[in-house]
This record gives sequence, C-alpha cells and structure tokens, in this order.
Amino acid sequence: MVHWVQPTTTVNRAVMTPILGLTILLTVARLVVRYRSKRMWLDDAWAAFAMVCAFLLLVGMWIRTDIPGIGPLNQPREVRVVAYWMVALSFTNTLWASRMSIIFSVIRLIPPMMRLRRISNISAVLFMLMWIGLLIQKTYICASNTSWFQHADPMCRLGHGVATNEIITDAISDLLLAVIPIHLLRGVSLQSDQRKMLYIIFGSSLLITLVSAVHAIFVFGPSGRLEAITAEAQAATALMVADFGVLGSIVYRRIRKGLRDFDSKPYTYEFSVHTNASIHMHRVLRGTTTRSTQLRFAQDPELYNWGNEADRDSSAERTRFPSNQVKTLDLKEISSIPDSDPVTTAKTKGQTLGTAI
Repeated sequence: MVHWVQPTTTVNRAVMTPILGLTILLTVARLVVRYRSKRMWLDDAWAAFAMVCAFLLLVGMWIRTDIPGIGPLNQPREVRVVAYWMVALSFTNTLWASRMSIIFSVIRLIPPMMRLRRISNISAVLFMLMWIGLLIQKTYICASNTSWFQHADPMCRLGHGVATNEIITDAISDLLLAVIPIHLLRGVSLQSDQRKMLYIIFGSSLLITLVSAVHAIFVFGPSGRLEAITAEAQAATALMVADFGVLGSIVYRRIRKGLRDFDSKPYTYEFSVHTNASIHMHRVLRGTTTRSTQLRFAQDPELYNWGNEADRDSSAERTRFPSNQVKTLDLKEISSIPDSDPVTTAKTKGQTLGTAI
C-alpha cells in the first residue's frame, strides 16, 4: 500500500494562495478587456461566476486550515465544518463554471447555421446536467452522514462513487472541449501561425484532464489534504484555461501586429430571402447599425465558404468543401442599409435560421 505524505497546512496555503490569487487576477483582466472592447457575452458571465467561486474557494481554504495553534484566528471546529462545505461546493462550481465559459467561448465563434453550433449548445446543456448531478451527489453523501463534523480536522470522505463519477464527467467534458474547436478549425483555412495558436488555446483544455486525473487518484486514496490541494489546483487550472483563450490571443496579436482578433464580437442576425432563391444573412454588431457582415448561400446551409473582404488577397477563411457542392456564397463587409436590388424580403432574427431555410 502506498503511504502518501500529508502536506502541512503551511504548504497548502503557500502553494494554493498564489495560484488561486493569480487565477482571480487573470479573470479580472479578462473581464476588463472584454468590457472595454464591448465584447462581453455569456462566456464572460460564466468566467465572472467562476471567479467569485474561486475567491470563495480561497477564503474557505484559509478558514478550513485555521486550526488552533496555527491561526491566525484559531477558528473553532464548527466554523471549519462550514468552511469545508465552502471548499467542496466552490471547487465544483469553479471547475464547471470555467468549463461553461470555455464552451461558450467556442459557441460564439461558430456561425448559427452550422450543425456544430447545435452540437455545442447540446454540450453546454450536458455540462450543466453533469455539474448539477455532482453537486447533488456530494451534498447527499456529506449531509447523510455527519459523523465527520466531530473530527478534529473536519472533512467528508466522498468515496469511490464520487471519484468514479468525477473521472467520467471530466473525461467527457474535456474531450468535448478539445474535439469541438478542433473540428471547427479543420474546416477553416488560416495562416499556419494563426492555426497553431488556436490549436494551443483550445488544446490547453486537456490540461484540465491531466490535473483531474491526479485529483481522482487522491479522491480514491486516504490522503485528504492532497485531495484538497489537487481539487483547488484543478479548479484554478480550469479557470486559467478559460482566460487563456482571451488573454493569450491578445498577447499573440501584440507580438504579431496586424493580425485580426481571434474571437468574435457578440452579433445579432437578420435574414432576407431573395427572388433568386438565395438567402442573405446580415450579421450586425449589437448596439450599432453602421456595419454588418453578409453571408449568401443556397440550398444546403451546411455547404458554404466564408471569408473576409479584407483578407481576399491574403488568407481568406474558407470551409473545405468541393467547389461543385457550394452553390452560392459571398461574405463581405457591407453597409447595414438593406439591399437595394429588387427582392422579396422576409426578415427574421437570430435563432429563426432553421425555419427560414
């Protein structure tokens, strides 16, 4: 049998305080950048929620390790029981809110007509269900047997059932977070350095899986403090990965000046059906009416090319479908004034693309 060395309270605090503190600061920087650029969206809301939970996790960790003789406040056992609940629930909330932020960062990049967007939305719902399921399981186990309340170092033994479910849900979620963005990138032509950067950003979600595996080992084992440290590290890693997708692209653009932004602004969509049987999608930035992007396609909406007018002579972004399968397409920057050519227009908003087609 392996006998794990229990880290001291001082080691726990010394290791996790700077890591969680750095994670919180990175998230604040991410939110400031998005707010100043007017690009706040659901992925930022989830990141903000994860940041609050990470702060509660940090506070709970300090209170839980504030035992008599170590301080600084020498909290009684009852307070440290409450702190354990803070740590246990804040860990799960930070981890899964970070994953929700990552998946919505991917969703905002995918055009609404793509099947991959529907798959991503379903994945987000699946994440939510797994998140709720783990919270219910942990709460039931720790609340149904309160004998651990009386321990000198109060801690609920979650057992093999929770560890198994954590491994399964971690594997499913992290696999989806890696596969969906990579599948999106495979269909788009980019410059090699841009493609490498995006693969690094989204592939970094596999770091969460690595830390998750280490944490699961200690959930199975008897080392309670190592379980706590690896749980805190897993939550911090997940939130860092969520922030890296935003902050990493900013740093990359600063180094390689002149490159376009990797993420997209939150847009709303208008559609018009024309007499030539084509469908025009107008992508309009929320809160403005000055510019929009137009996508034209016919027949199967899954078969399309897309590009930016400014990139026509450099690296146009195009899906890799055989040319004989693509019927009609044009993506360019245009005025938000309605088309002047004679058309029969039927406009609808955002999520009605499927019915319009």
